[in-house]
Amino acid sequence: DLSGVLTDAFGALIAFSKIKTLIVAASANNTNDVVIGGAATFQFINWVGAVTDTIIIQPNGLFLLHNPTAGGYAVTAGTGDLLKIANSAGGTSVVYDVIVIGETS
Repeated sequence: DLSGVLTDAFGALIAFSKIKTLIVAASANNTNDVVIGGAATFQFINWVGAVTDTIIIQPNGLFLLHNPTAGGYAVTAGTGDLLKIANSAGGTSVVYDVIVIGETS
């Protein structure tokens, strides 16, 4: 949830209104892939074409999304703020790092 659930380095809640940069890095030790996108509801999707679109990040892979415009990628609290990050298969867990750079209202 990109609006009101994440915390900053000081423990304060963050409610993004715009995302400028999103980085997801999968651990080299993963057996399975990391999948981003495709949340069941309230999807943060204005960076892909459809609600079911996903990006697959293989072990030791990296996904970088950057929007240099003033508008960034809009985050709409309650209706467009969920970013799903999932394991591509069962059997083993996946480890990943997420960095989100954005603006709050």
